[in-house]
Amino acid sequence: SGATYPYNATPSGVVTFTGTAGGDNDANDYMYFYDWKVFAGSTCARTPVQAVVKTNCNTDVKQDIALDAGWNLISFAVNPSNTAVSSVFSSLGSDLLCVKTMDAFYDPAQPVTYNSLKNIEPGKAYLVNVRIAKSLSIIGPATGAVTLTLQSGWNLVGYPKTTEAAIDVVWSAIWTSFVSTKNFDGFYIKGGTLNSISKLFQGNGYFIKLNNTATLNY
Repeated sequence: SGATYPYNATPSGVVTFTGTAGGDNDANDYMYFYDWKVFAGSTCARTPVQAVVKTNCNTDVKQDIALDAGWNLISFAVNPSNTAVSSVFSSLGSDLLCVKTMDAFYDPAQPVTYNSLKNIEPGKAYLVNVRIAKSLSIIGPATGAVTLTLQSGWNLVGYPKTTEAAIDVVWSAIWTSFVSTKNFDGFYIKGGTLNSISKLFQGNGYFIKLNNTATLNY
């Protein structure tokens, strides 16, 4: 939109128009807004033109996480501008009871200085306890590359991607150290025949067991 034929423009030979795309602004929907400048090589309509793209785009996406009453194991696929736990979970209000990891916790009912969990981090997973079923919405740019250092034994990791993928594919680089994984939906044991989960999903967190230290790259 923004330009009509014939393209009479100032300065001469340059036409600027803006293209827009609709969407529901969720974590699977990337909306880009471009300012296009088309430079005509000559007055002949068949002469190729050069398009220069100026990417003034807002890359924020929205992630919605459904929380059941009680404990949930979640992770984030977007990076909010304010990573403070109190900010990320503020929309839950008094229904938020606790957020914790394997070595830190956040209790909104106690003084903030007592809480050892201060900020959320890309690639990490969080146990979240809520009073009633709620929906948690997070807005920010999609999480990019993430590197996690994992210890031998149990670790708590997130899945910072927007599309589901097979466990043995996503974690193939650490497969020699991988033993098993589990969350509230089920479990997966390497070489097992009774596994109840086989894929990783956006918004979910996972306990992962290794027999050696490893570096996990998303």
